[in-house]
Amino acid sequence: MIELHTHLGGAVSPHVQWEIARQQGIALPWPTFLEFEKATCAVTGVAGLEELNKLYHWSELIQSSTEAVERSVYAAASHMYRSQGIDHIEIRWNPAKRNRGGERDLDAIILAATHGLDRVMSDYPVNAGLIVMADRRSTFDLNEIVVEKAIKFKDRGIIGIDIGGPRYSHGTRYEYAARFGPLVELARKANLGVTAHVGEEYLDDANLESVSAQEMEEVLSLGVDRIGHGIVAAAHPGIMRELVDRDVLLEVCPSSNIATGMASAARLSWVLDQLHQHAVKFAICTDGAQMYKTSLEGENSLVSKLVSWYDTDAKAQTQTWARQASFLSDKVDTDA
Repeated sequence: MIELHTHLGGAVSPHVQWEIARQQGIALPWPTFLEFEKATCAVTGVAGLEELNKLYHWSELIQSSTEAVERSVYAAASHMYRSQGIDHIEIRWNPAKRNRGGERDLDAIILAATHGLDRVMSDYPVNAGLIVMADRRSTFDLNEIVVEKAIKFKDRGIIGIDIGGPRYSHGTRYEYAARFGPLVELARKANLGVTAHVGEEYLDDANLESVSAQEMEEVLSLGVDRIGHGIVAAAHPGIMRELVDRDVLLEVCPSSNIATGMASAARLSWVLDQLHQHAVKFAICTDGAQMYKTSLEGENSLVSKLVSWYDTDAKAQTQTWARQASFLSDKVDTDA
């Protein structure tokens, strides 16, 4: 099985996060593990993406050392294999959010993460890689540094870049061509894959859906390989046609979209039907299985309940699409 879209901040078991925090003397606002586990789990729902990012703040803080990052990467990837047999794993993270604002050396943080990859691939029959994230809230200079670091360590397990992070304010245009176009070009020249979080927000709010659709069009014009979430495309046939024409795969994360209020189960059912009818390629992903108390099998089971056509063959097709769109080296033959 293959996992294309999981965040390091949401993929590490709560007990491992708790142990790391205690070992490093990080003061948490929860006095007991059970309170910590409940507070940092999004399965019961969060009030939108801004609240979700508050949860990620704690995992990013806990993972802000070389020891913590290495252990986190190892714990996330090894658990995926042991619990579900996932042997093809892409984990995304922002190293600039794990060096305590420059207190820790960024190269050392990234190398520690790659050491975690080395260990897990030595211990288990898995192929794993890291996607480094640029952030909408960061300055161009900081994002450029992050992308340059991704290029520097691309032979150590860095396989791609991602554009992520919340909006500055709803309705803001981000000028993706100016702010991220040069970074995408850098990544492309270095043969790194490119994905972006976009098209996730507010399918039931016409104004924000329109803004989100505009963002999808801008991001597609950058020449990305994949799009994280992208469910707003279902309401826009023109965008779906462009996804097909450009052969861009959507990384769909059902439980995450429901928990964050981006789509109800009924709405997500409609989204999946639209993608299916318009022949848009997509992969089913967890977004962070530990944060949402889910699994890749659980996500596939959820999809099969949402739409009747998602049978064994359809699941196999999404896995094939995922492998074809992977940034790792062991892609399947696209003509298969």
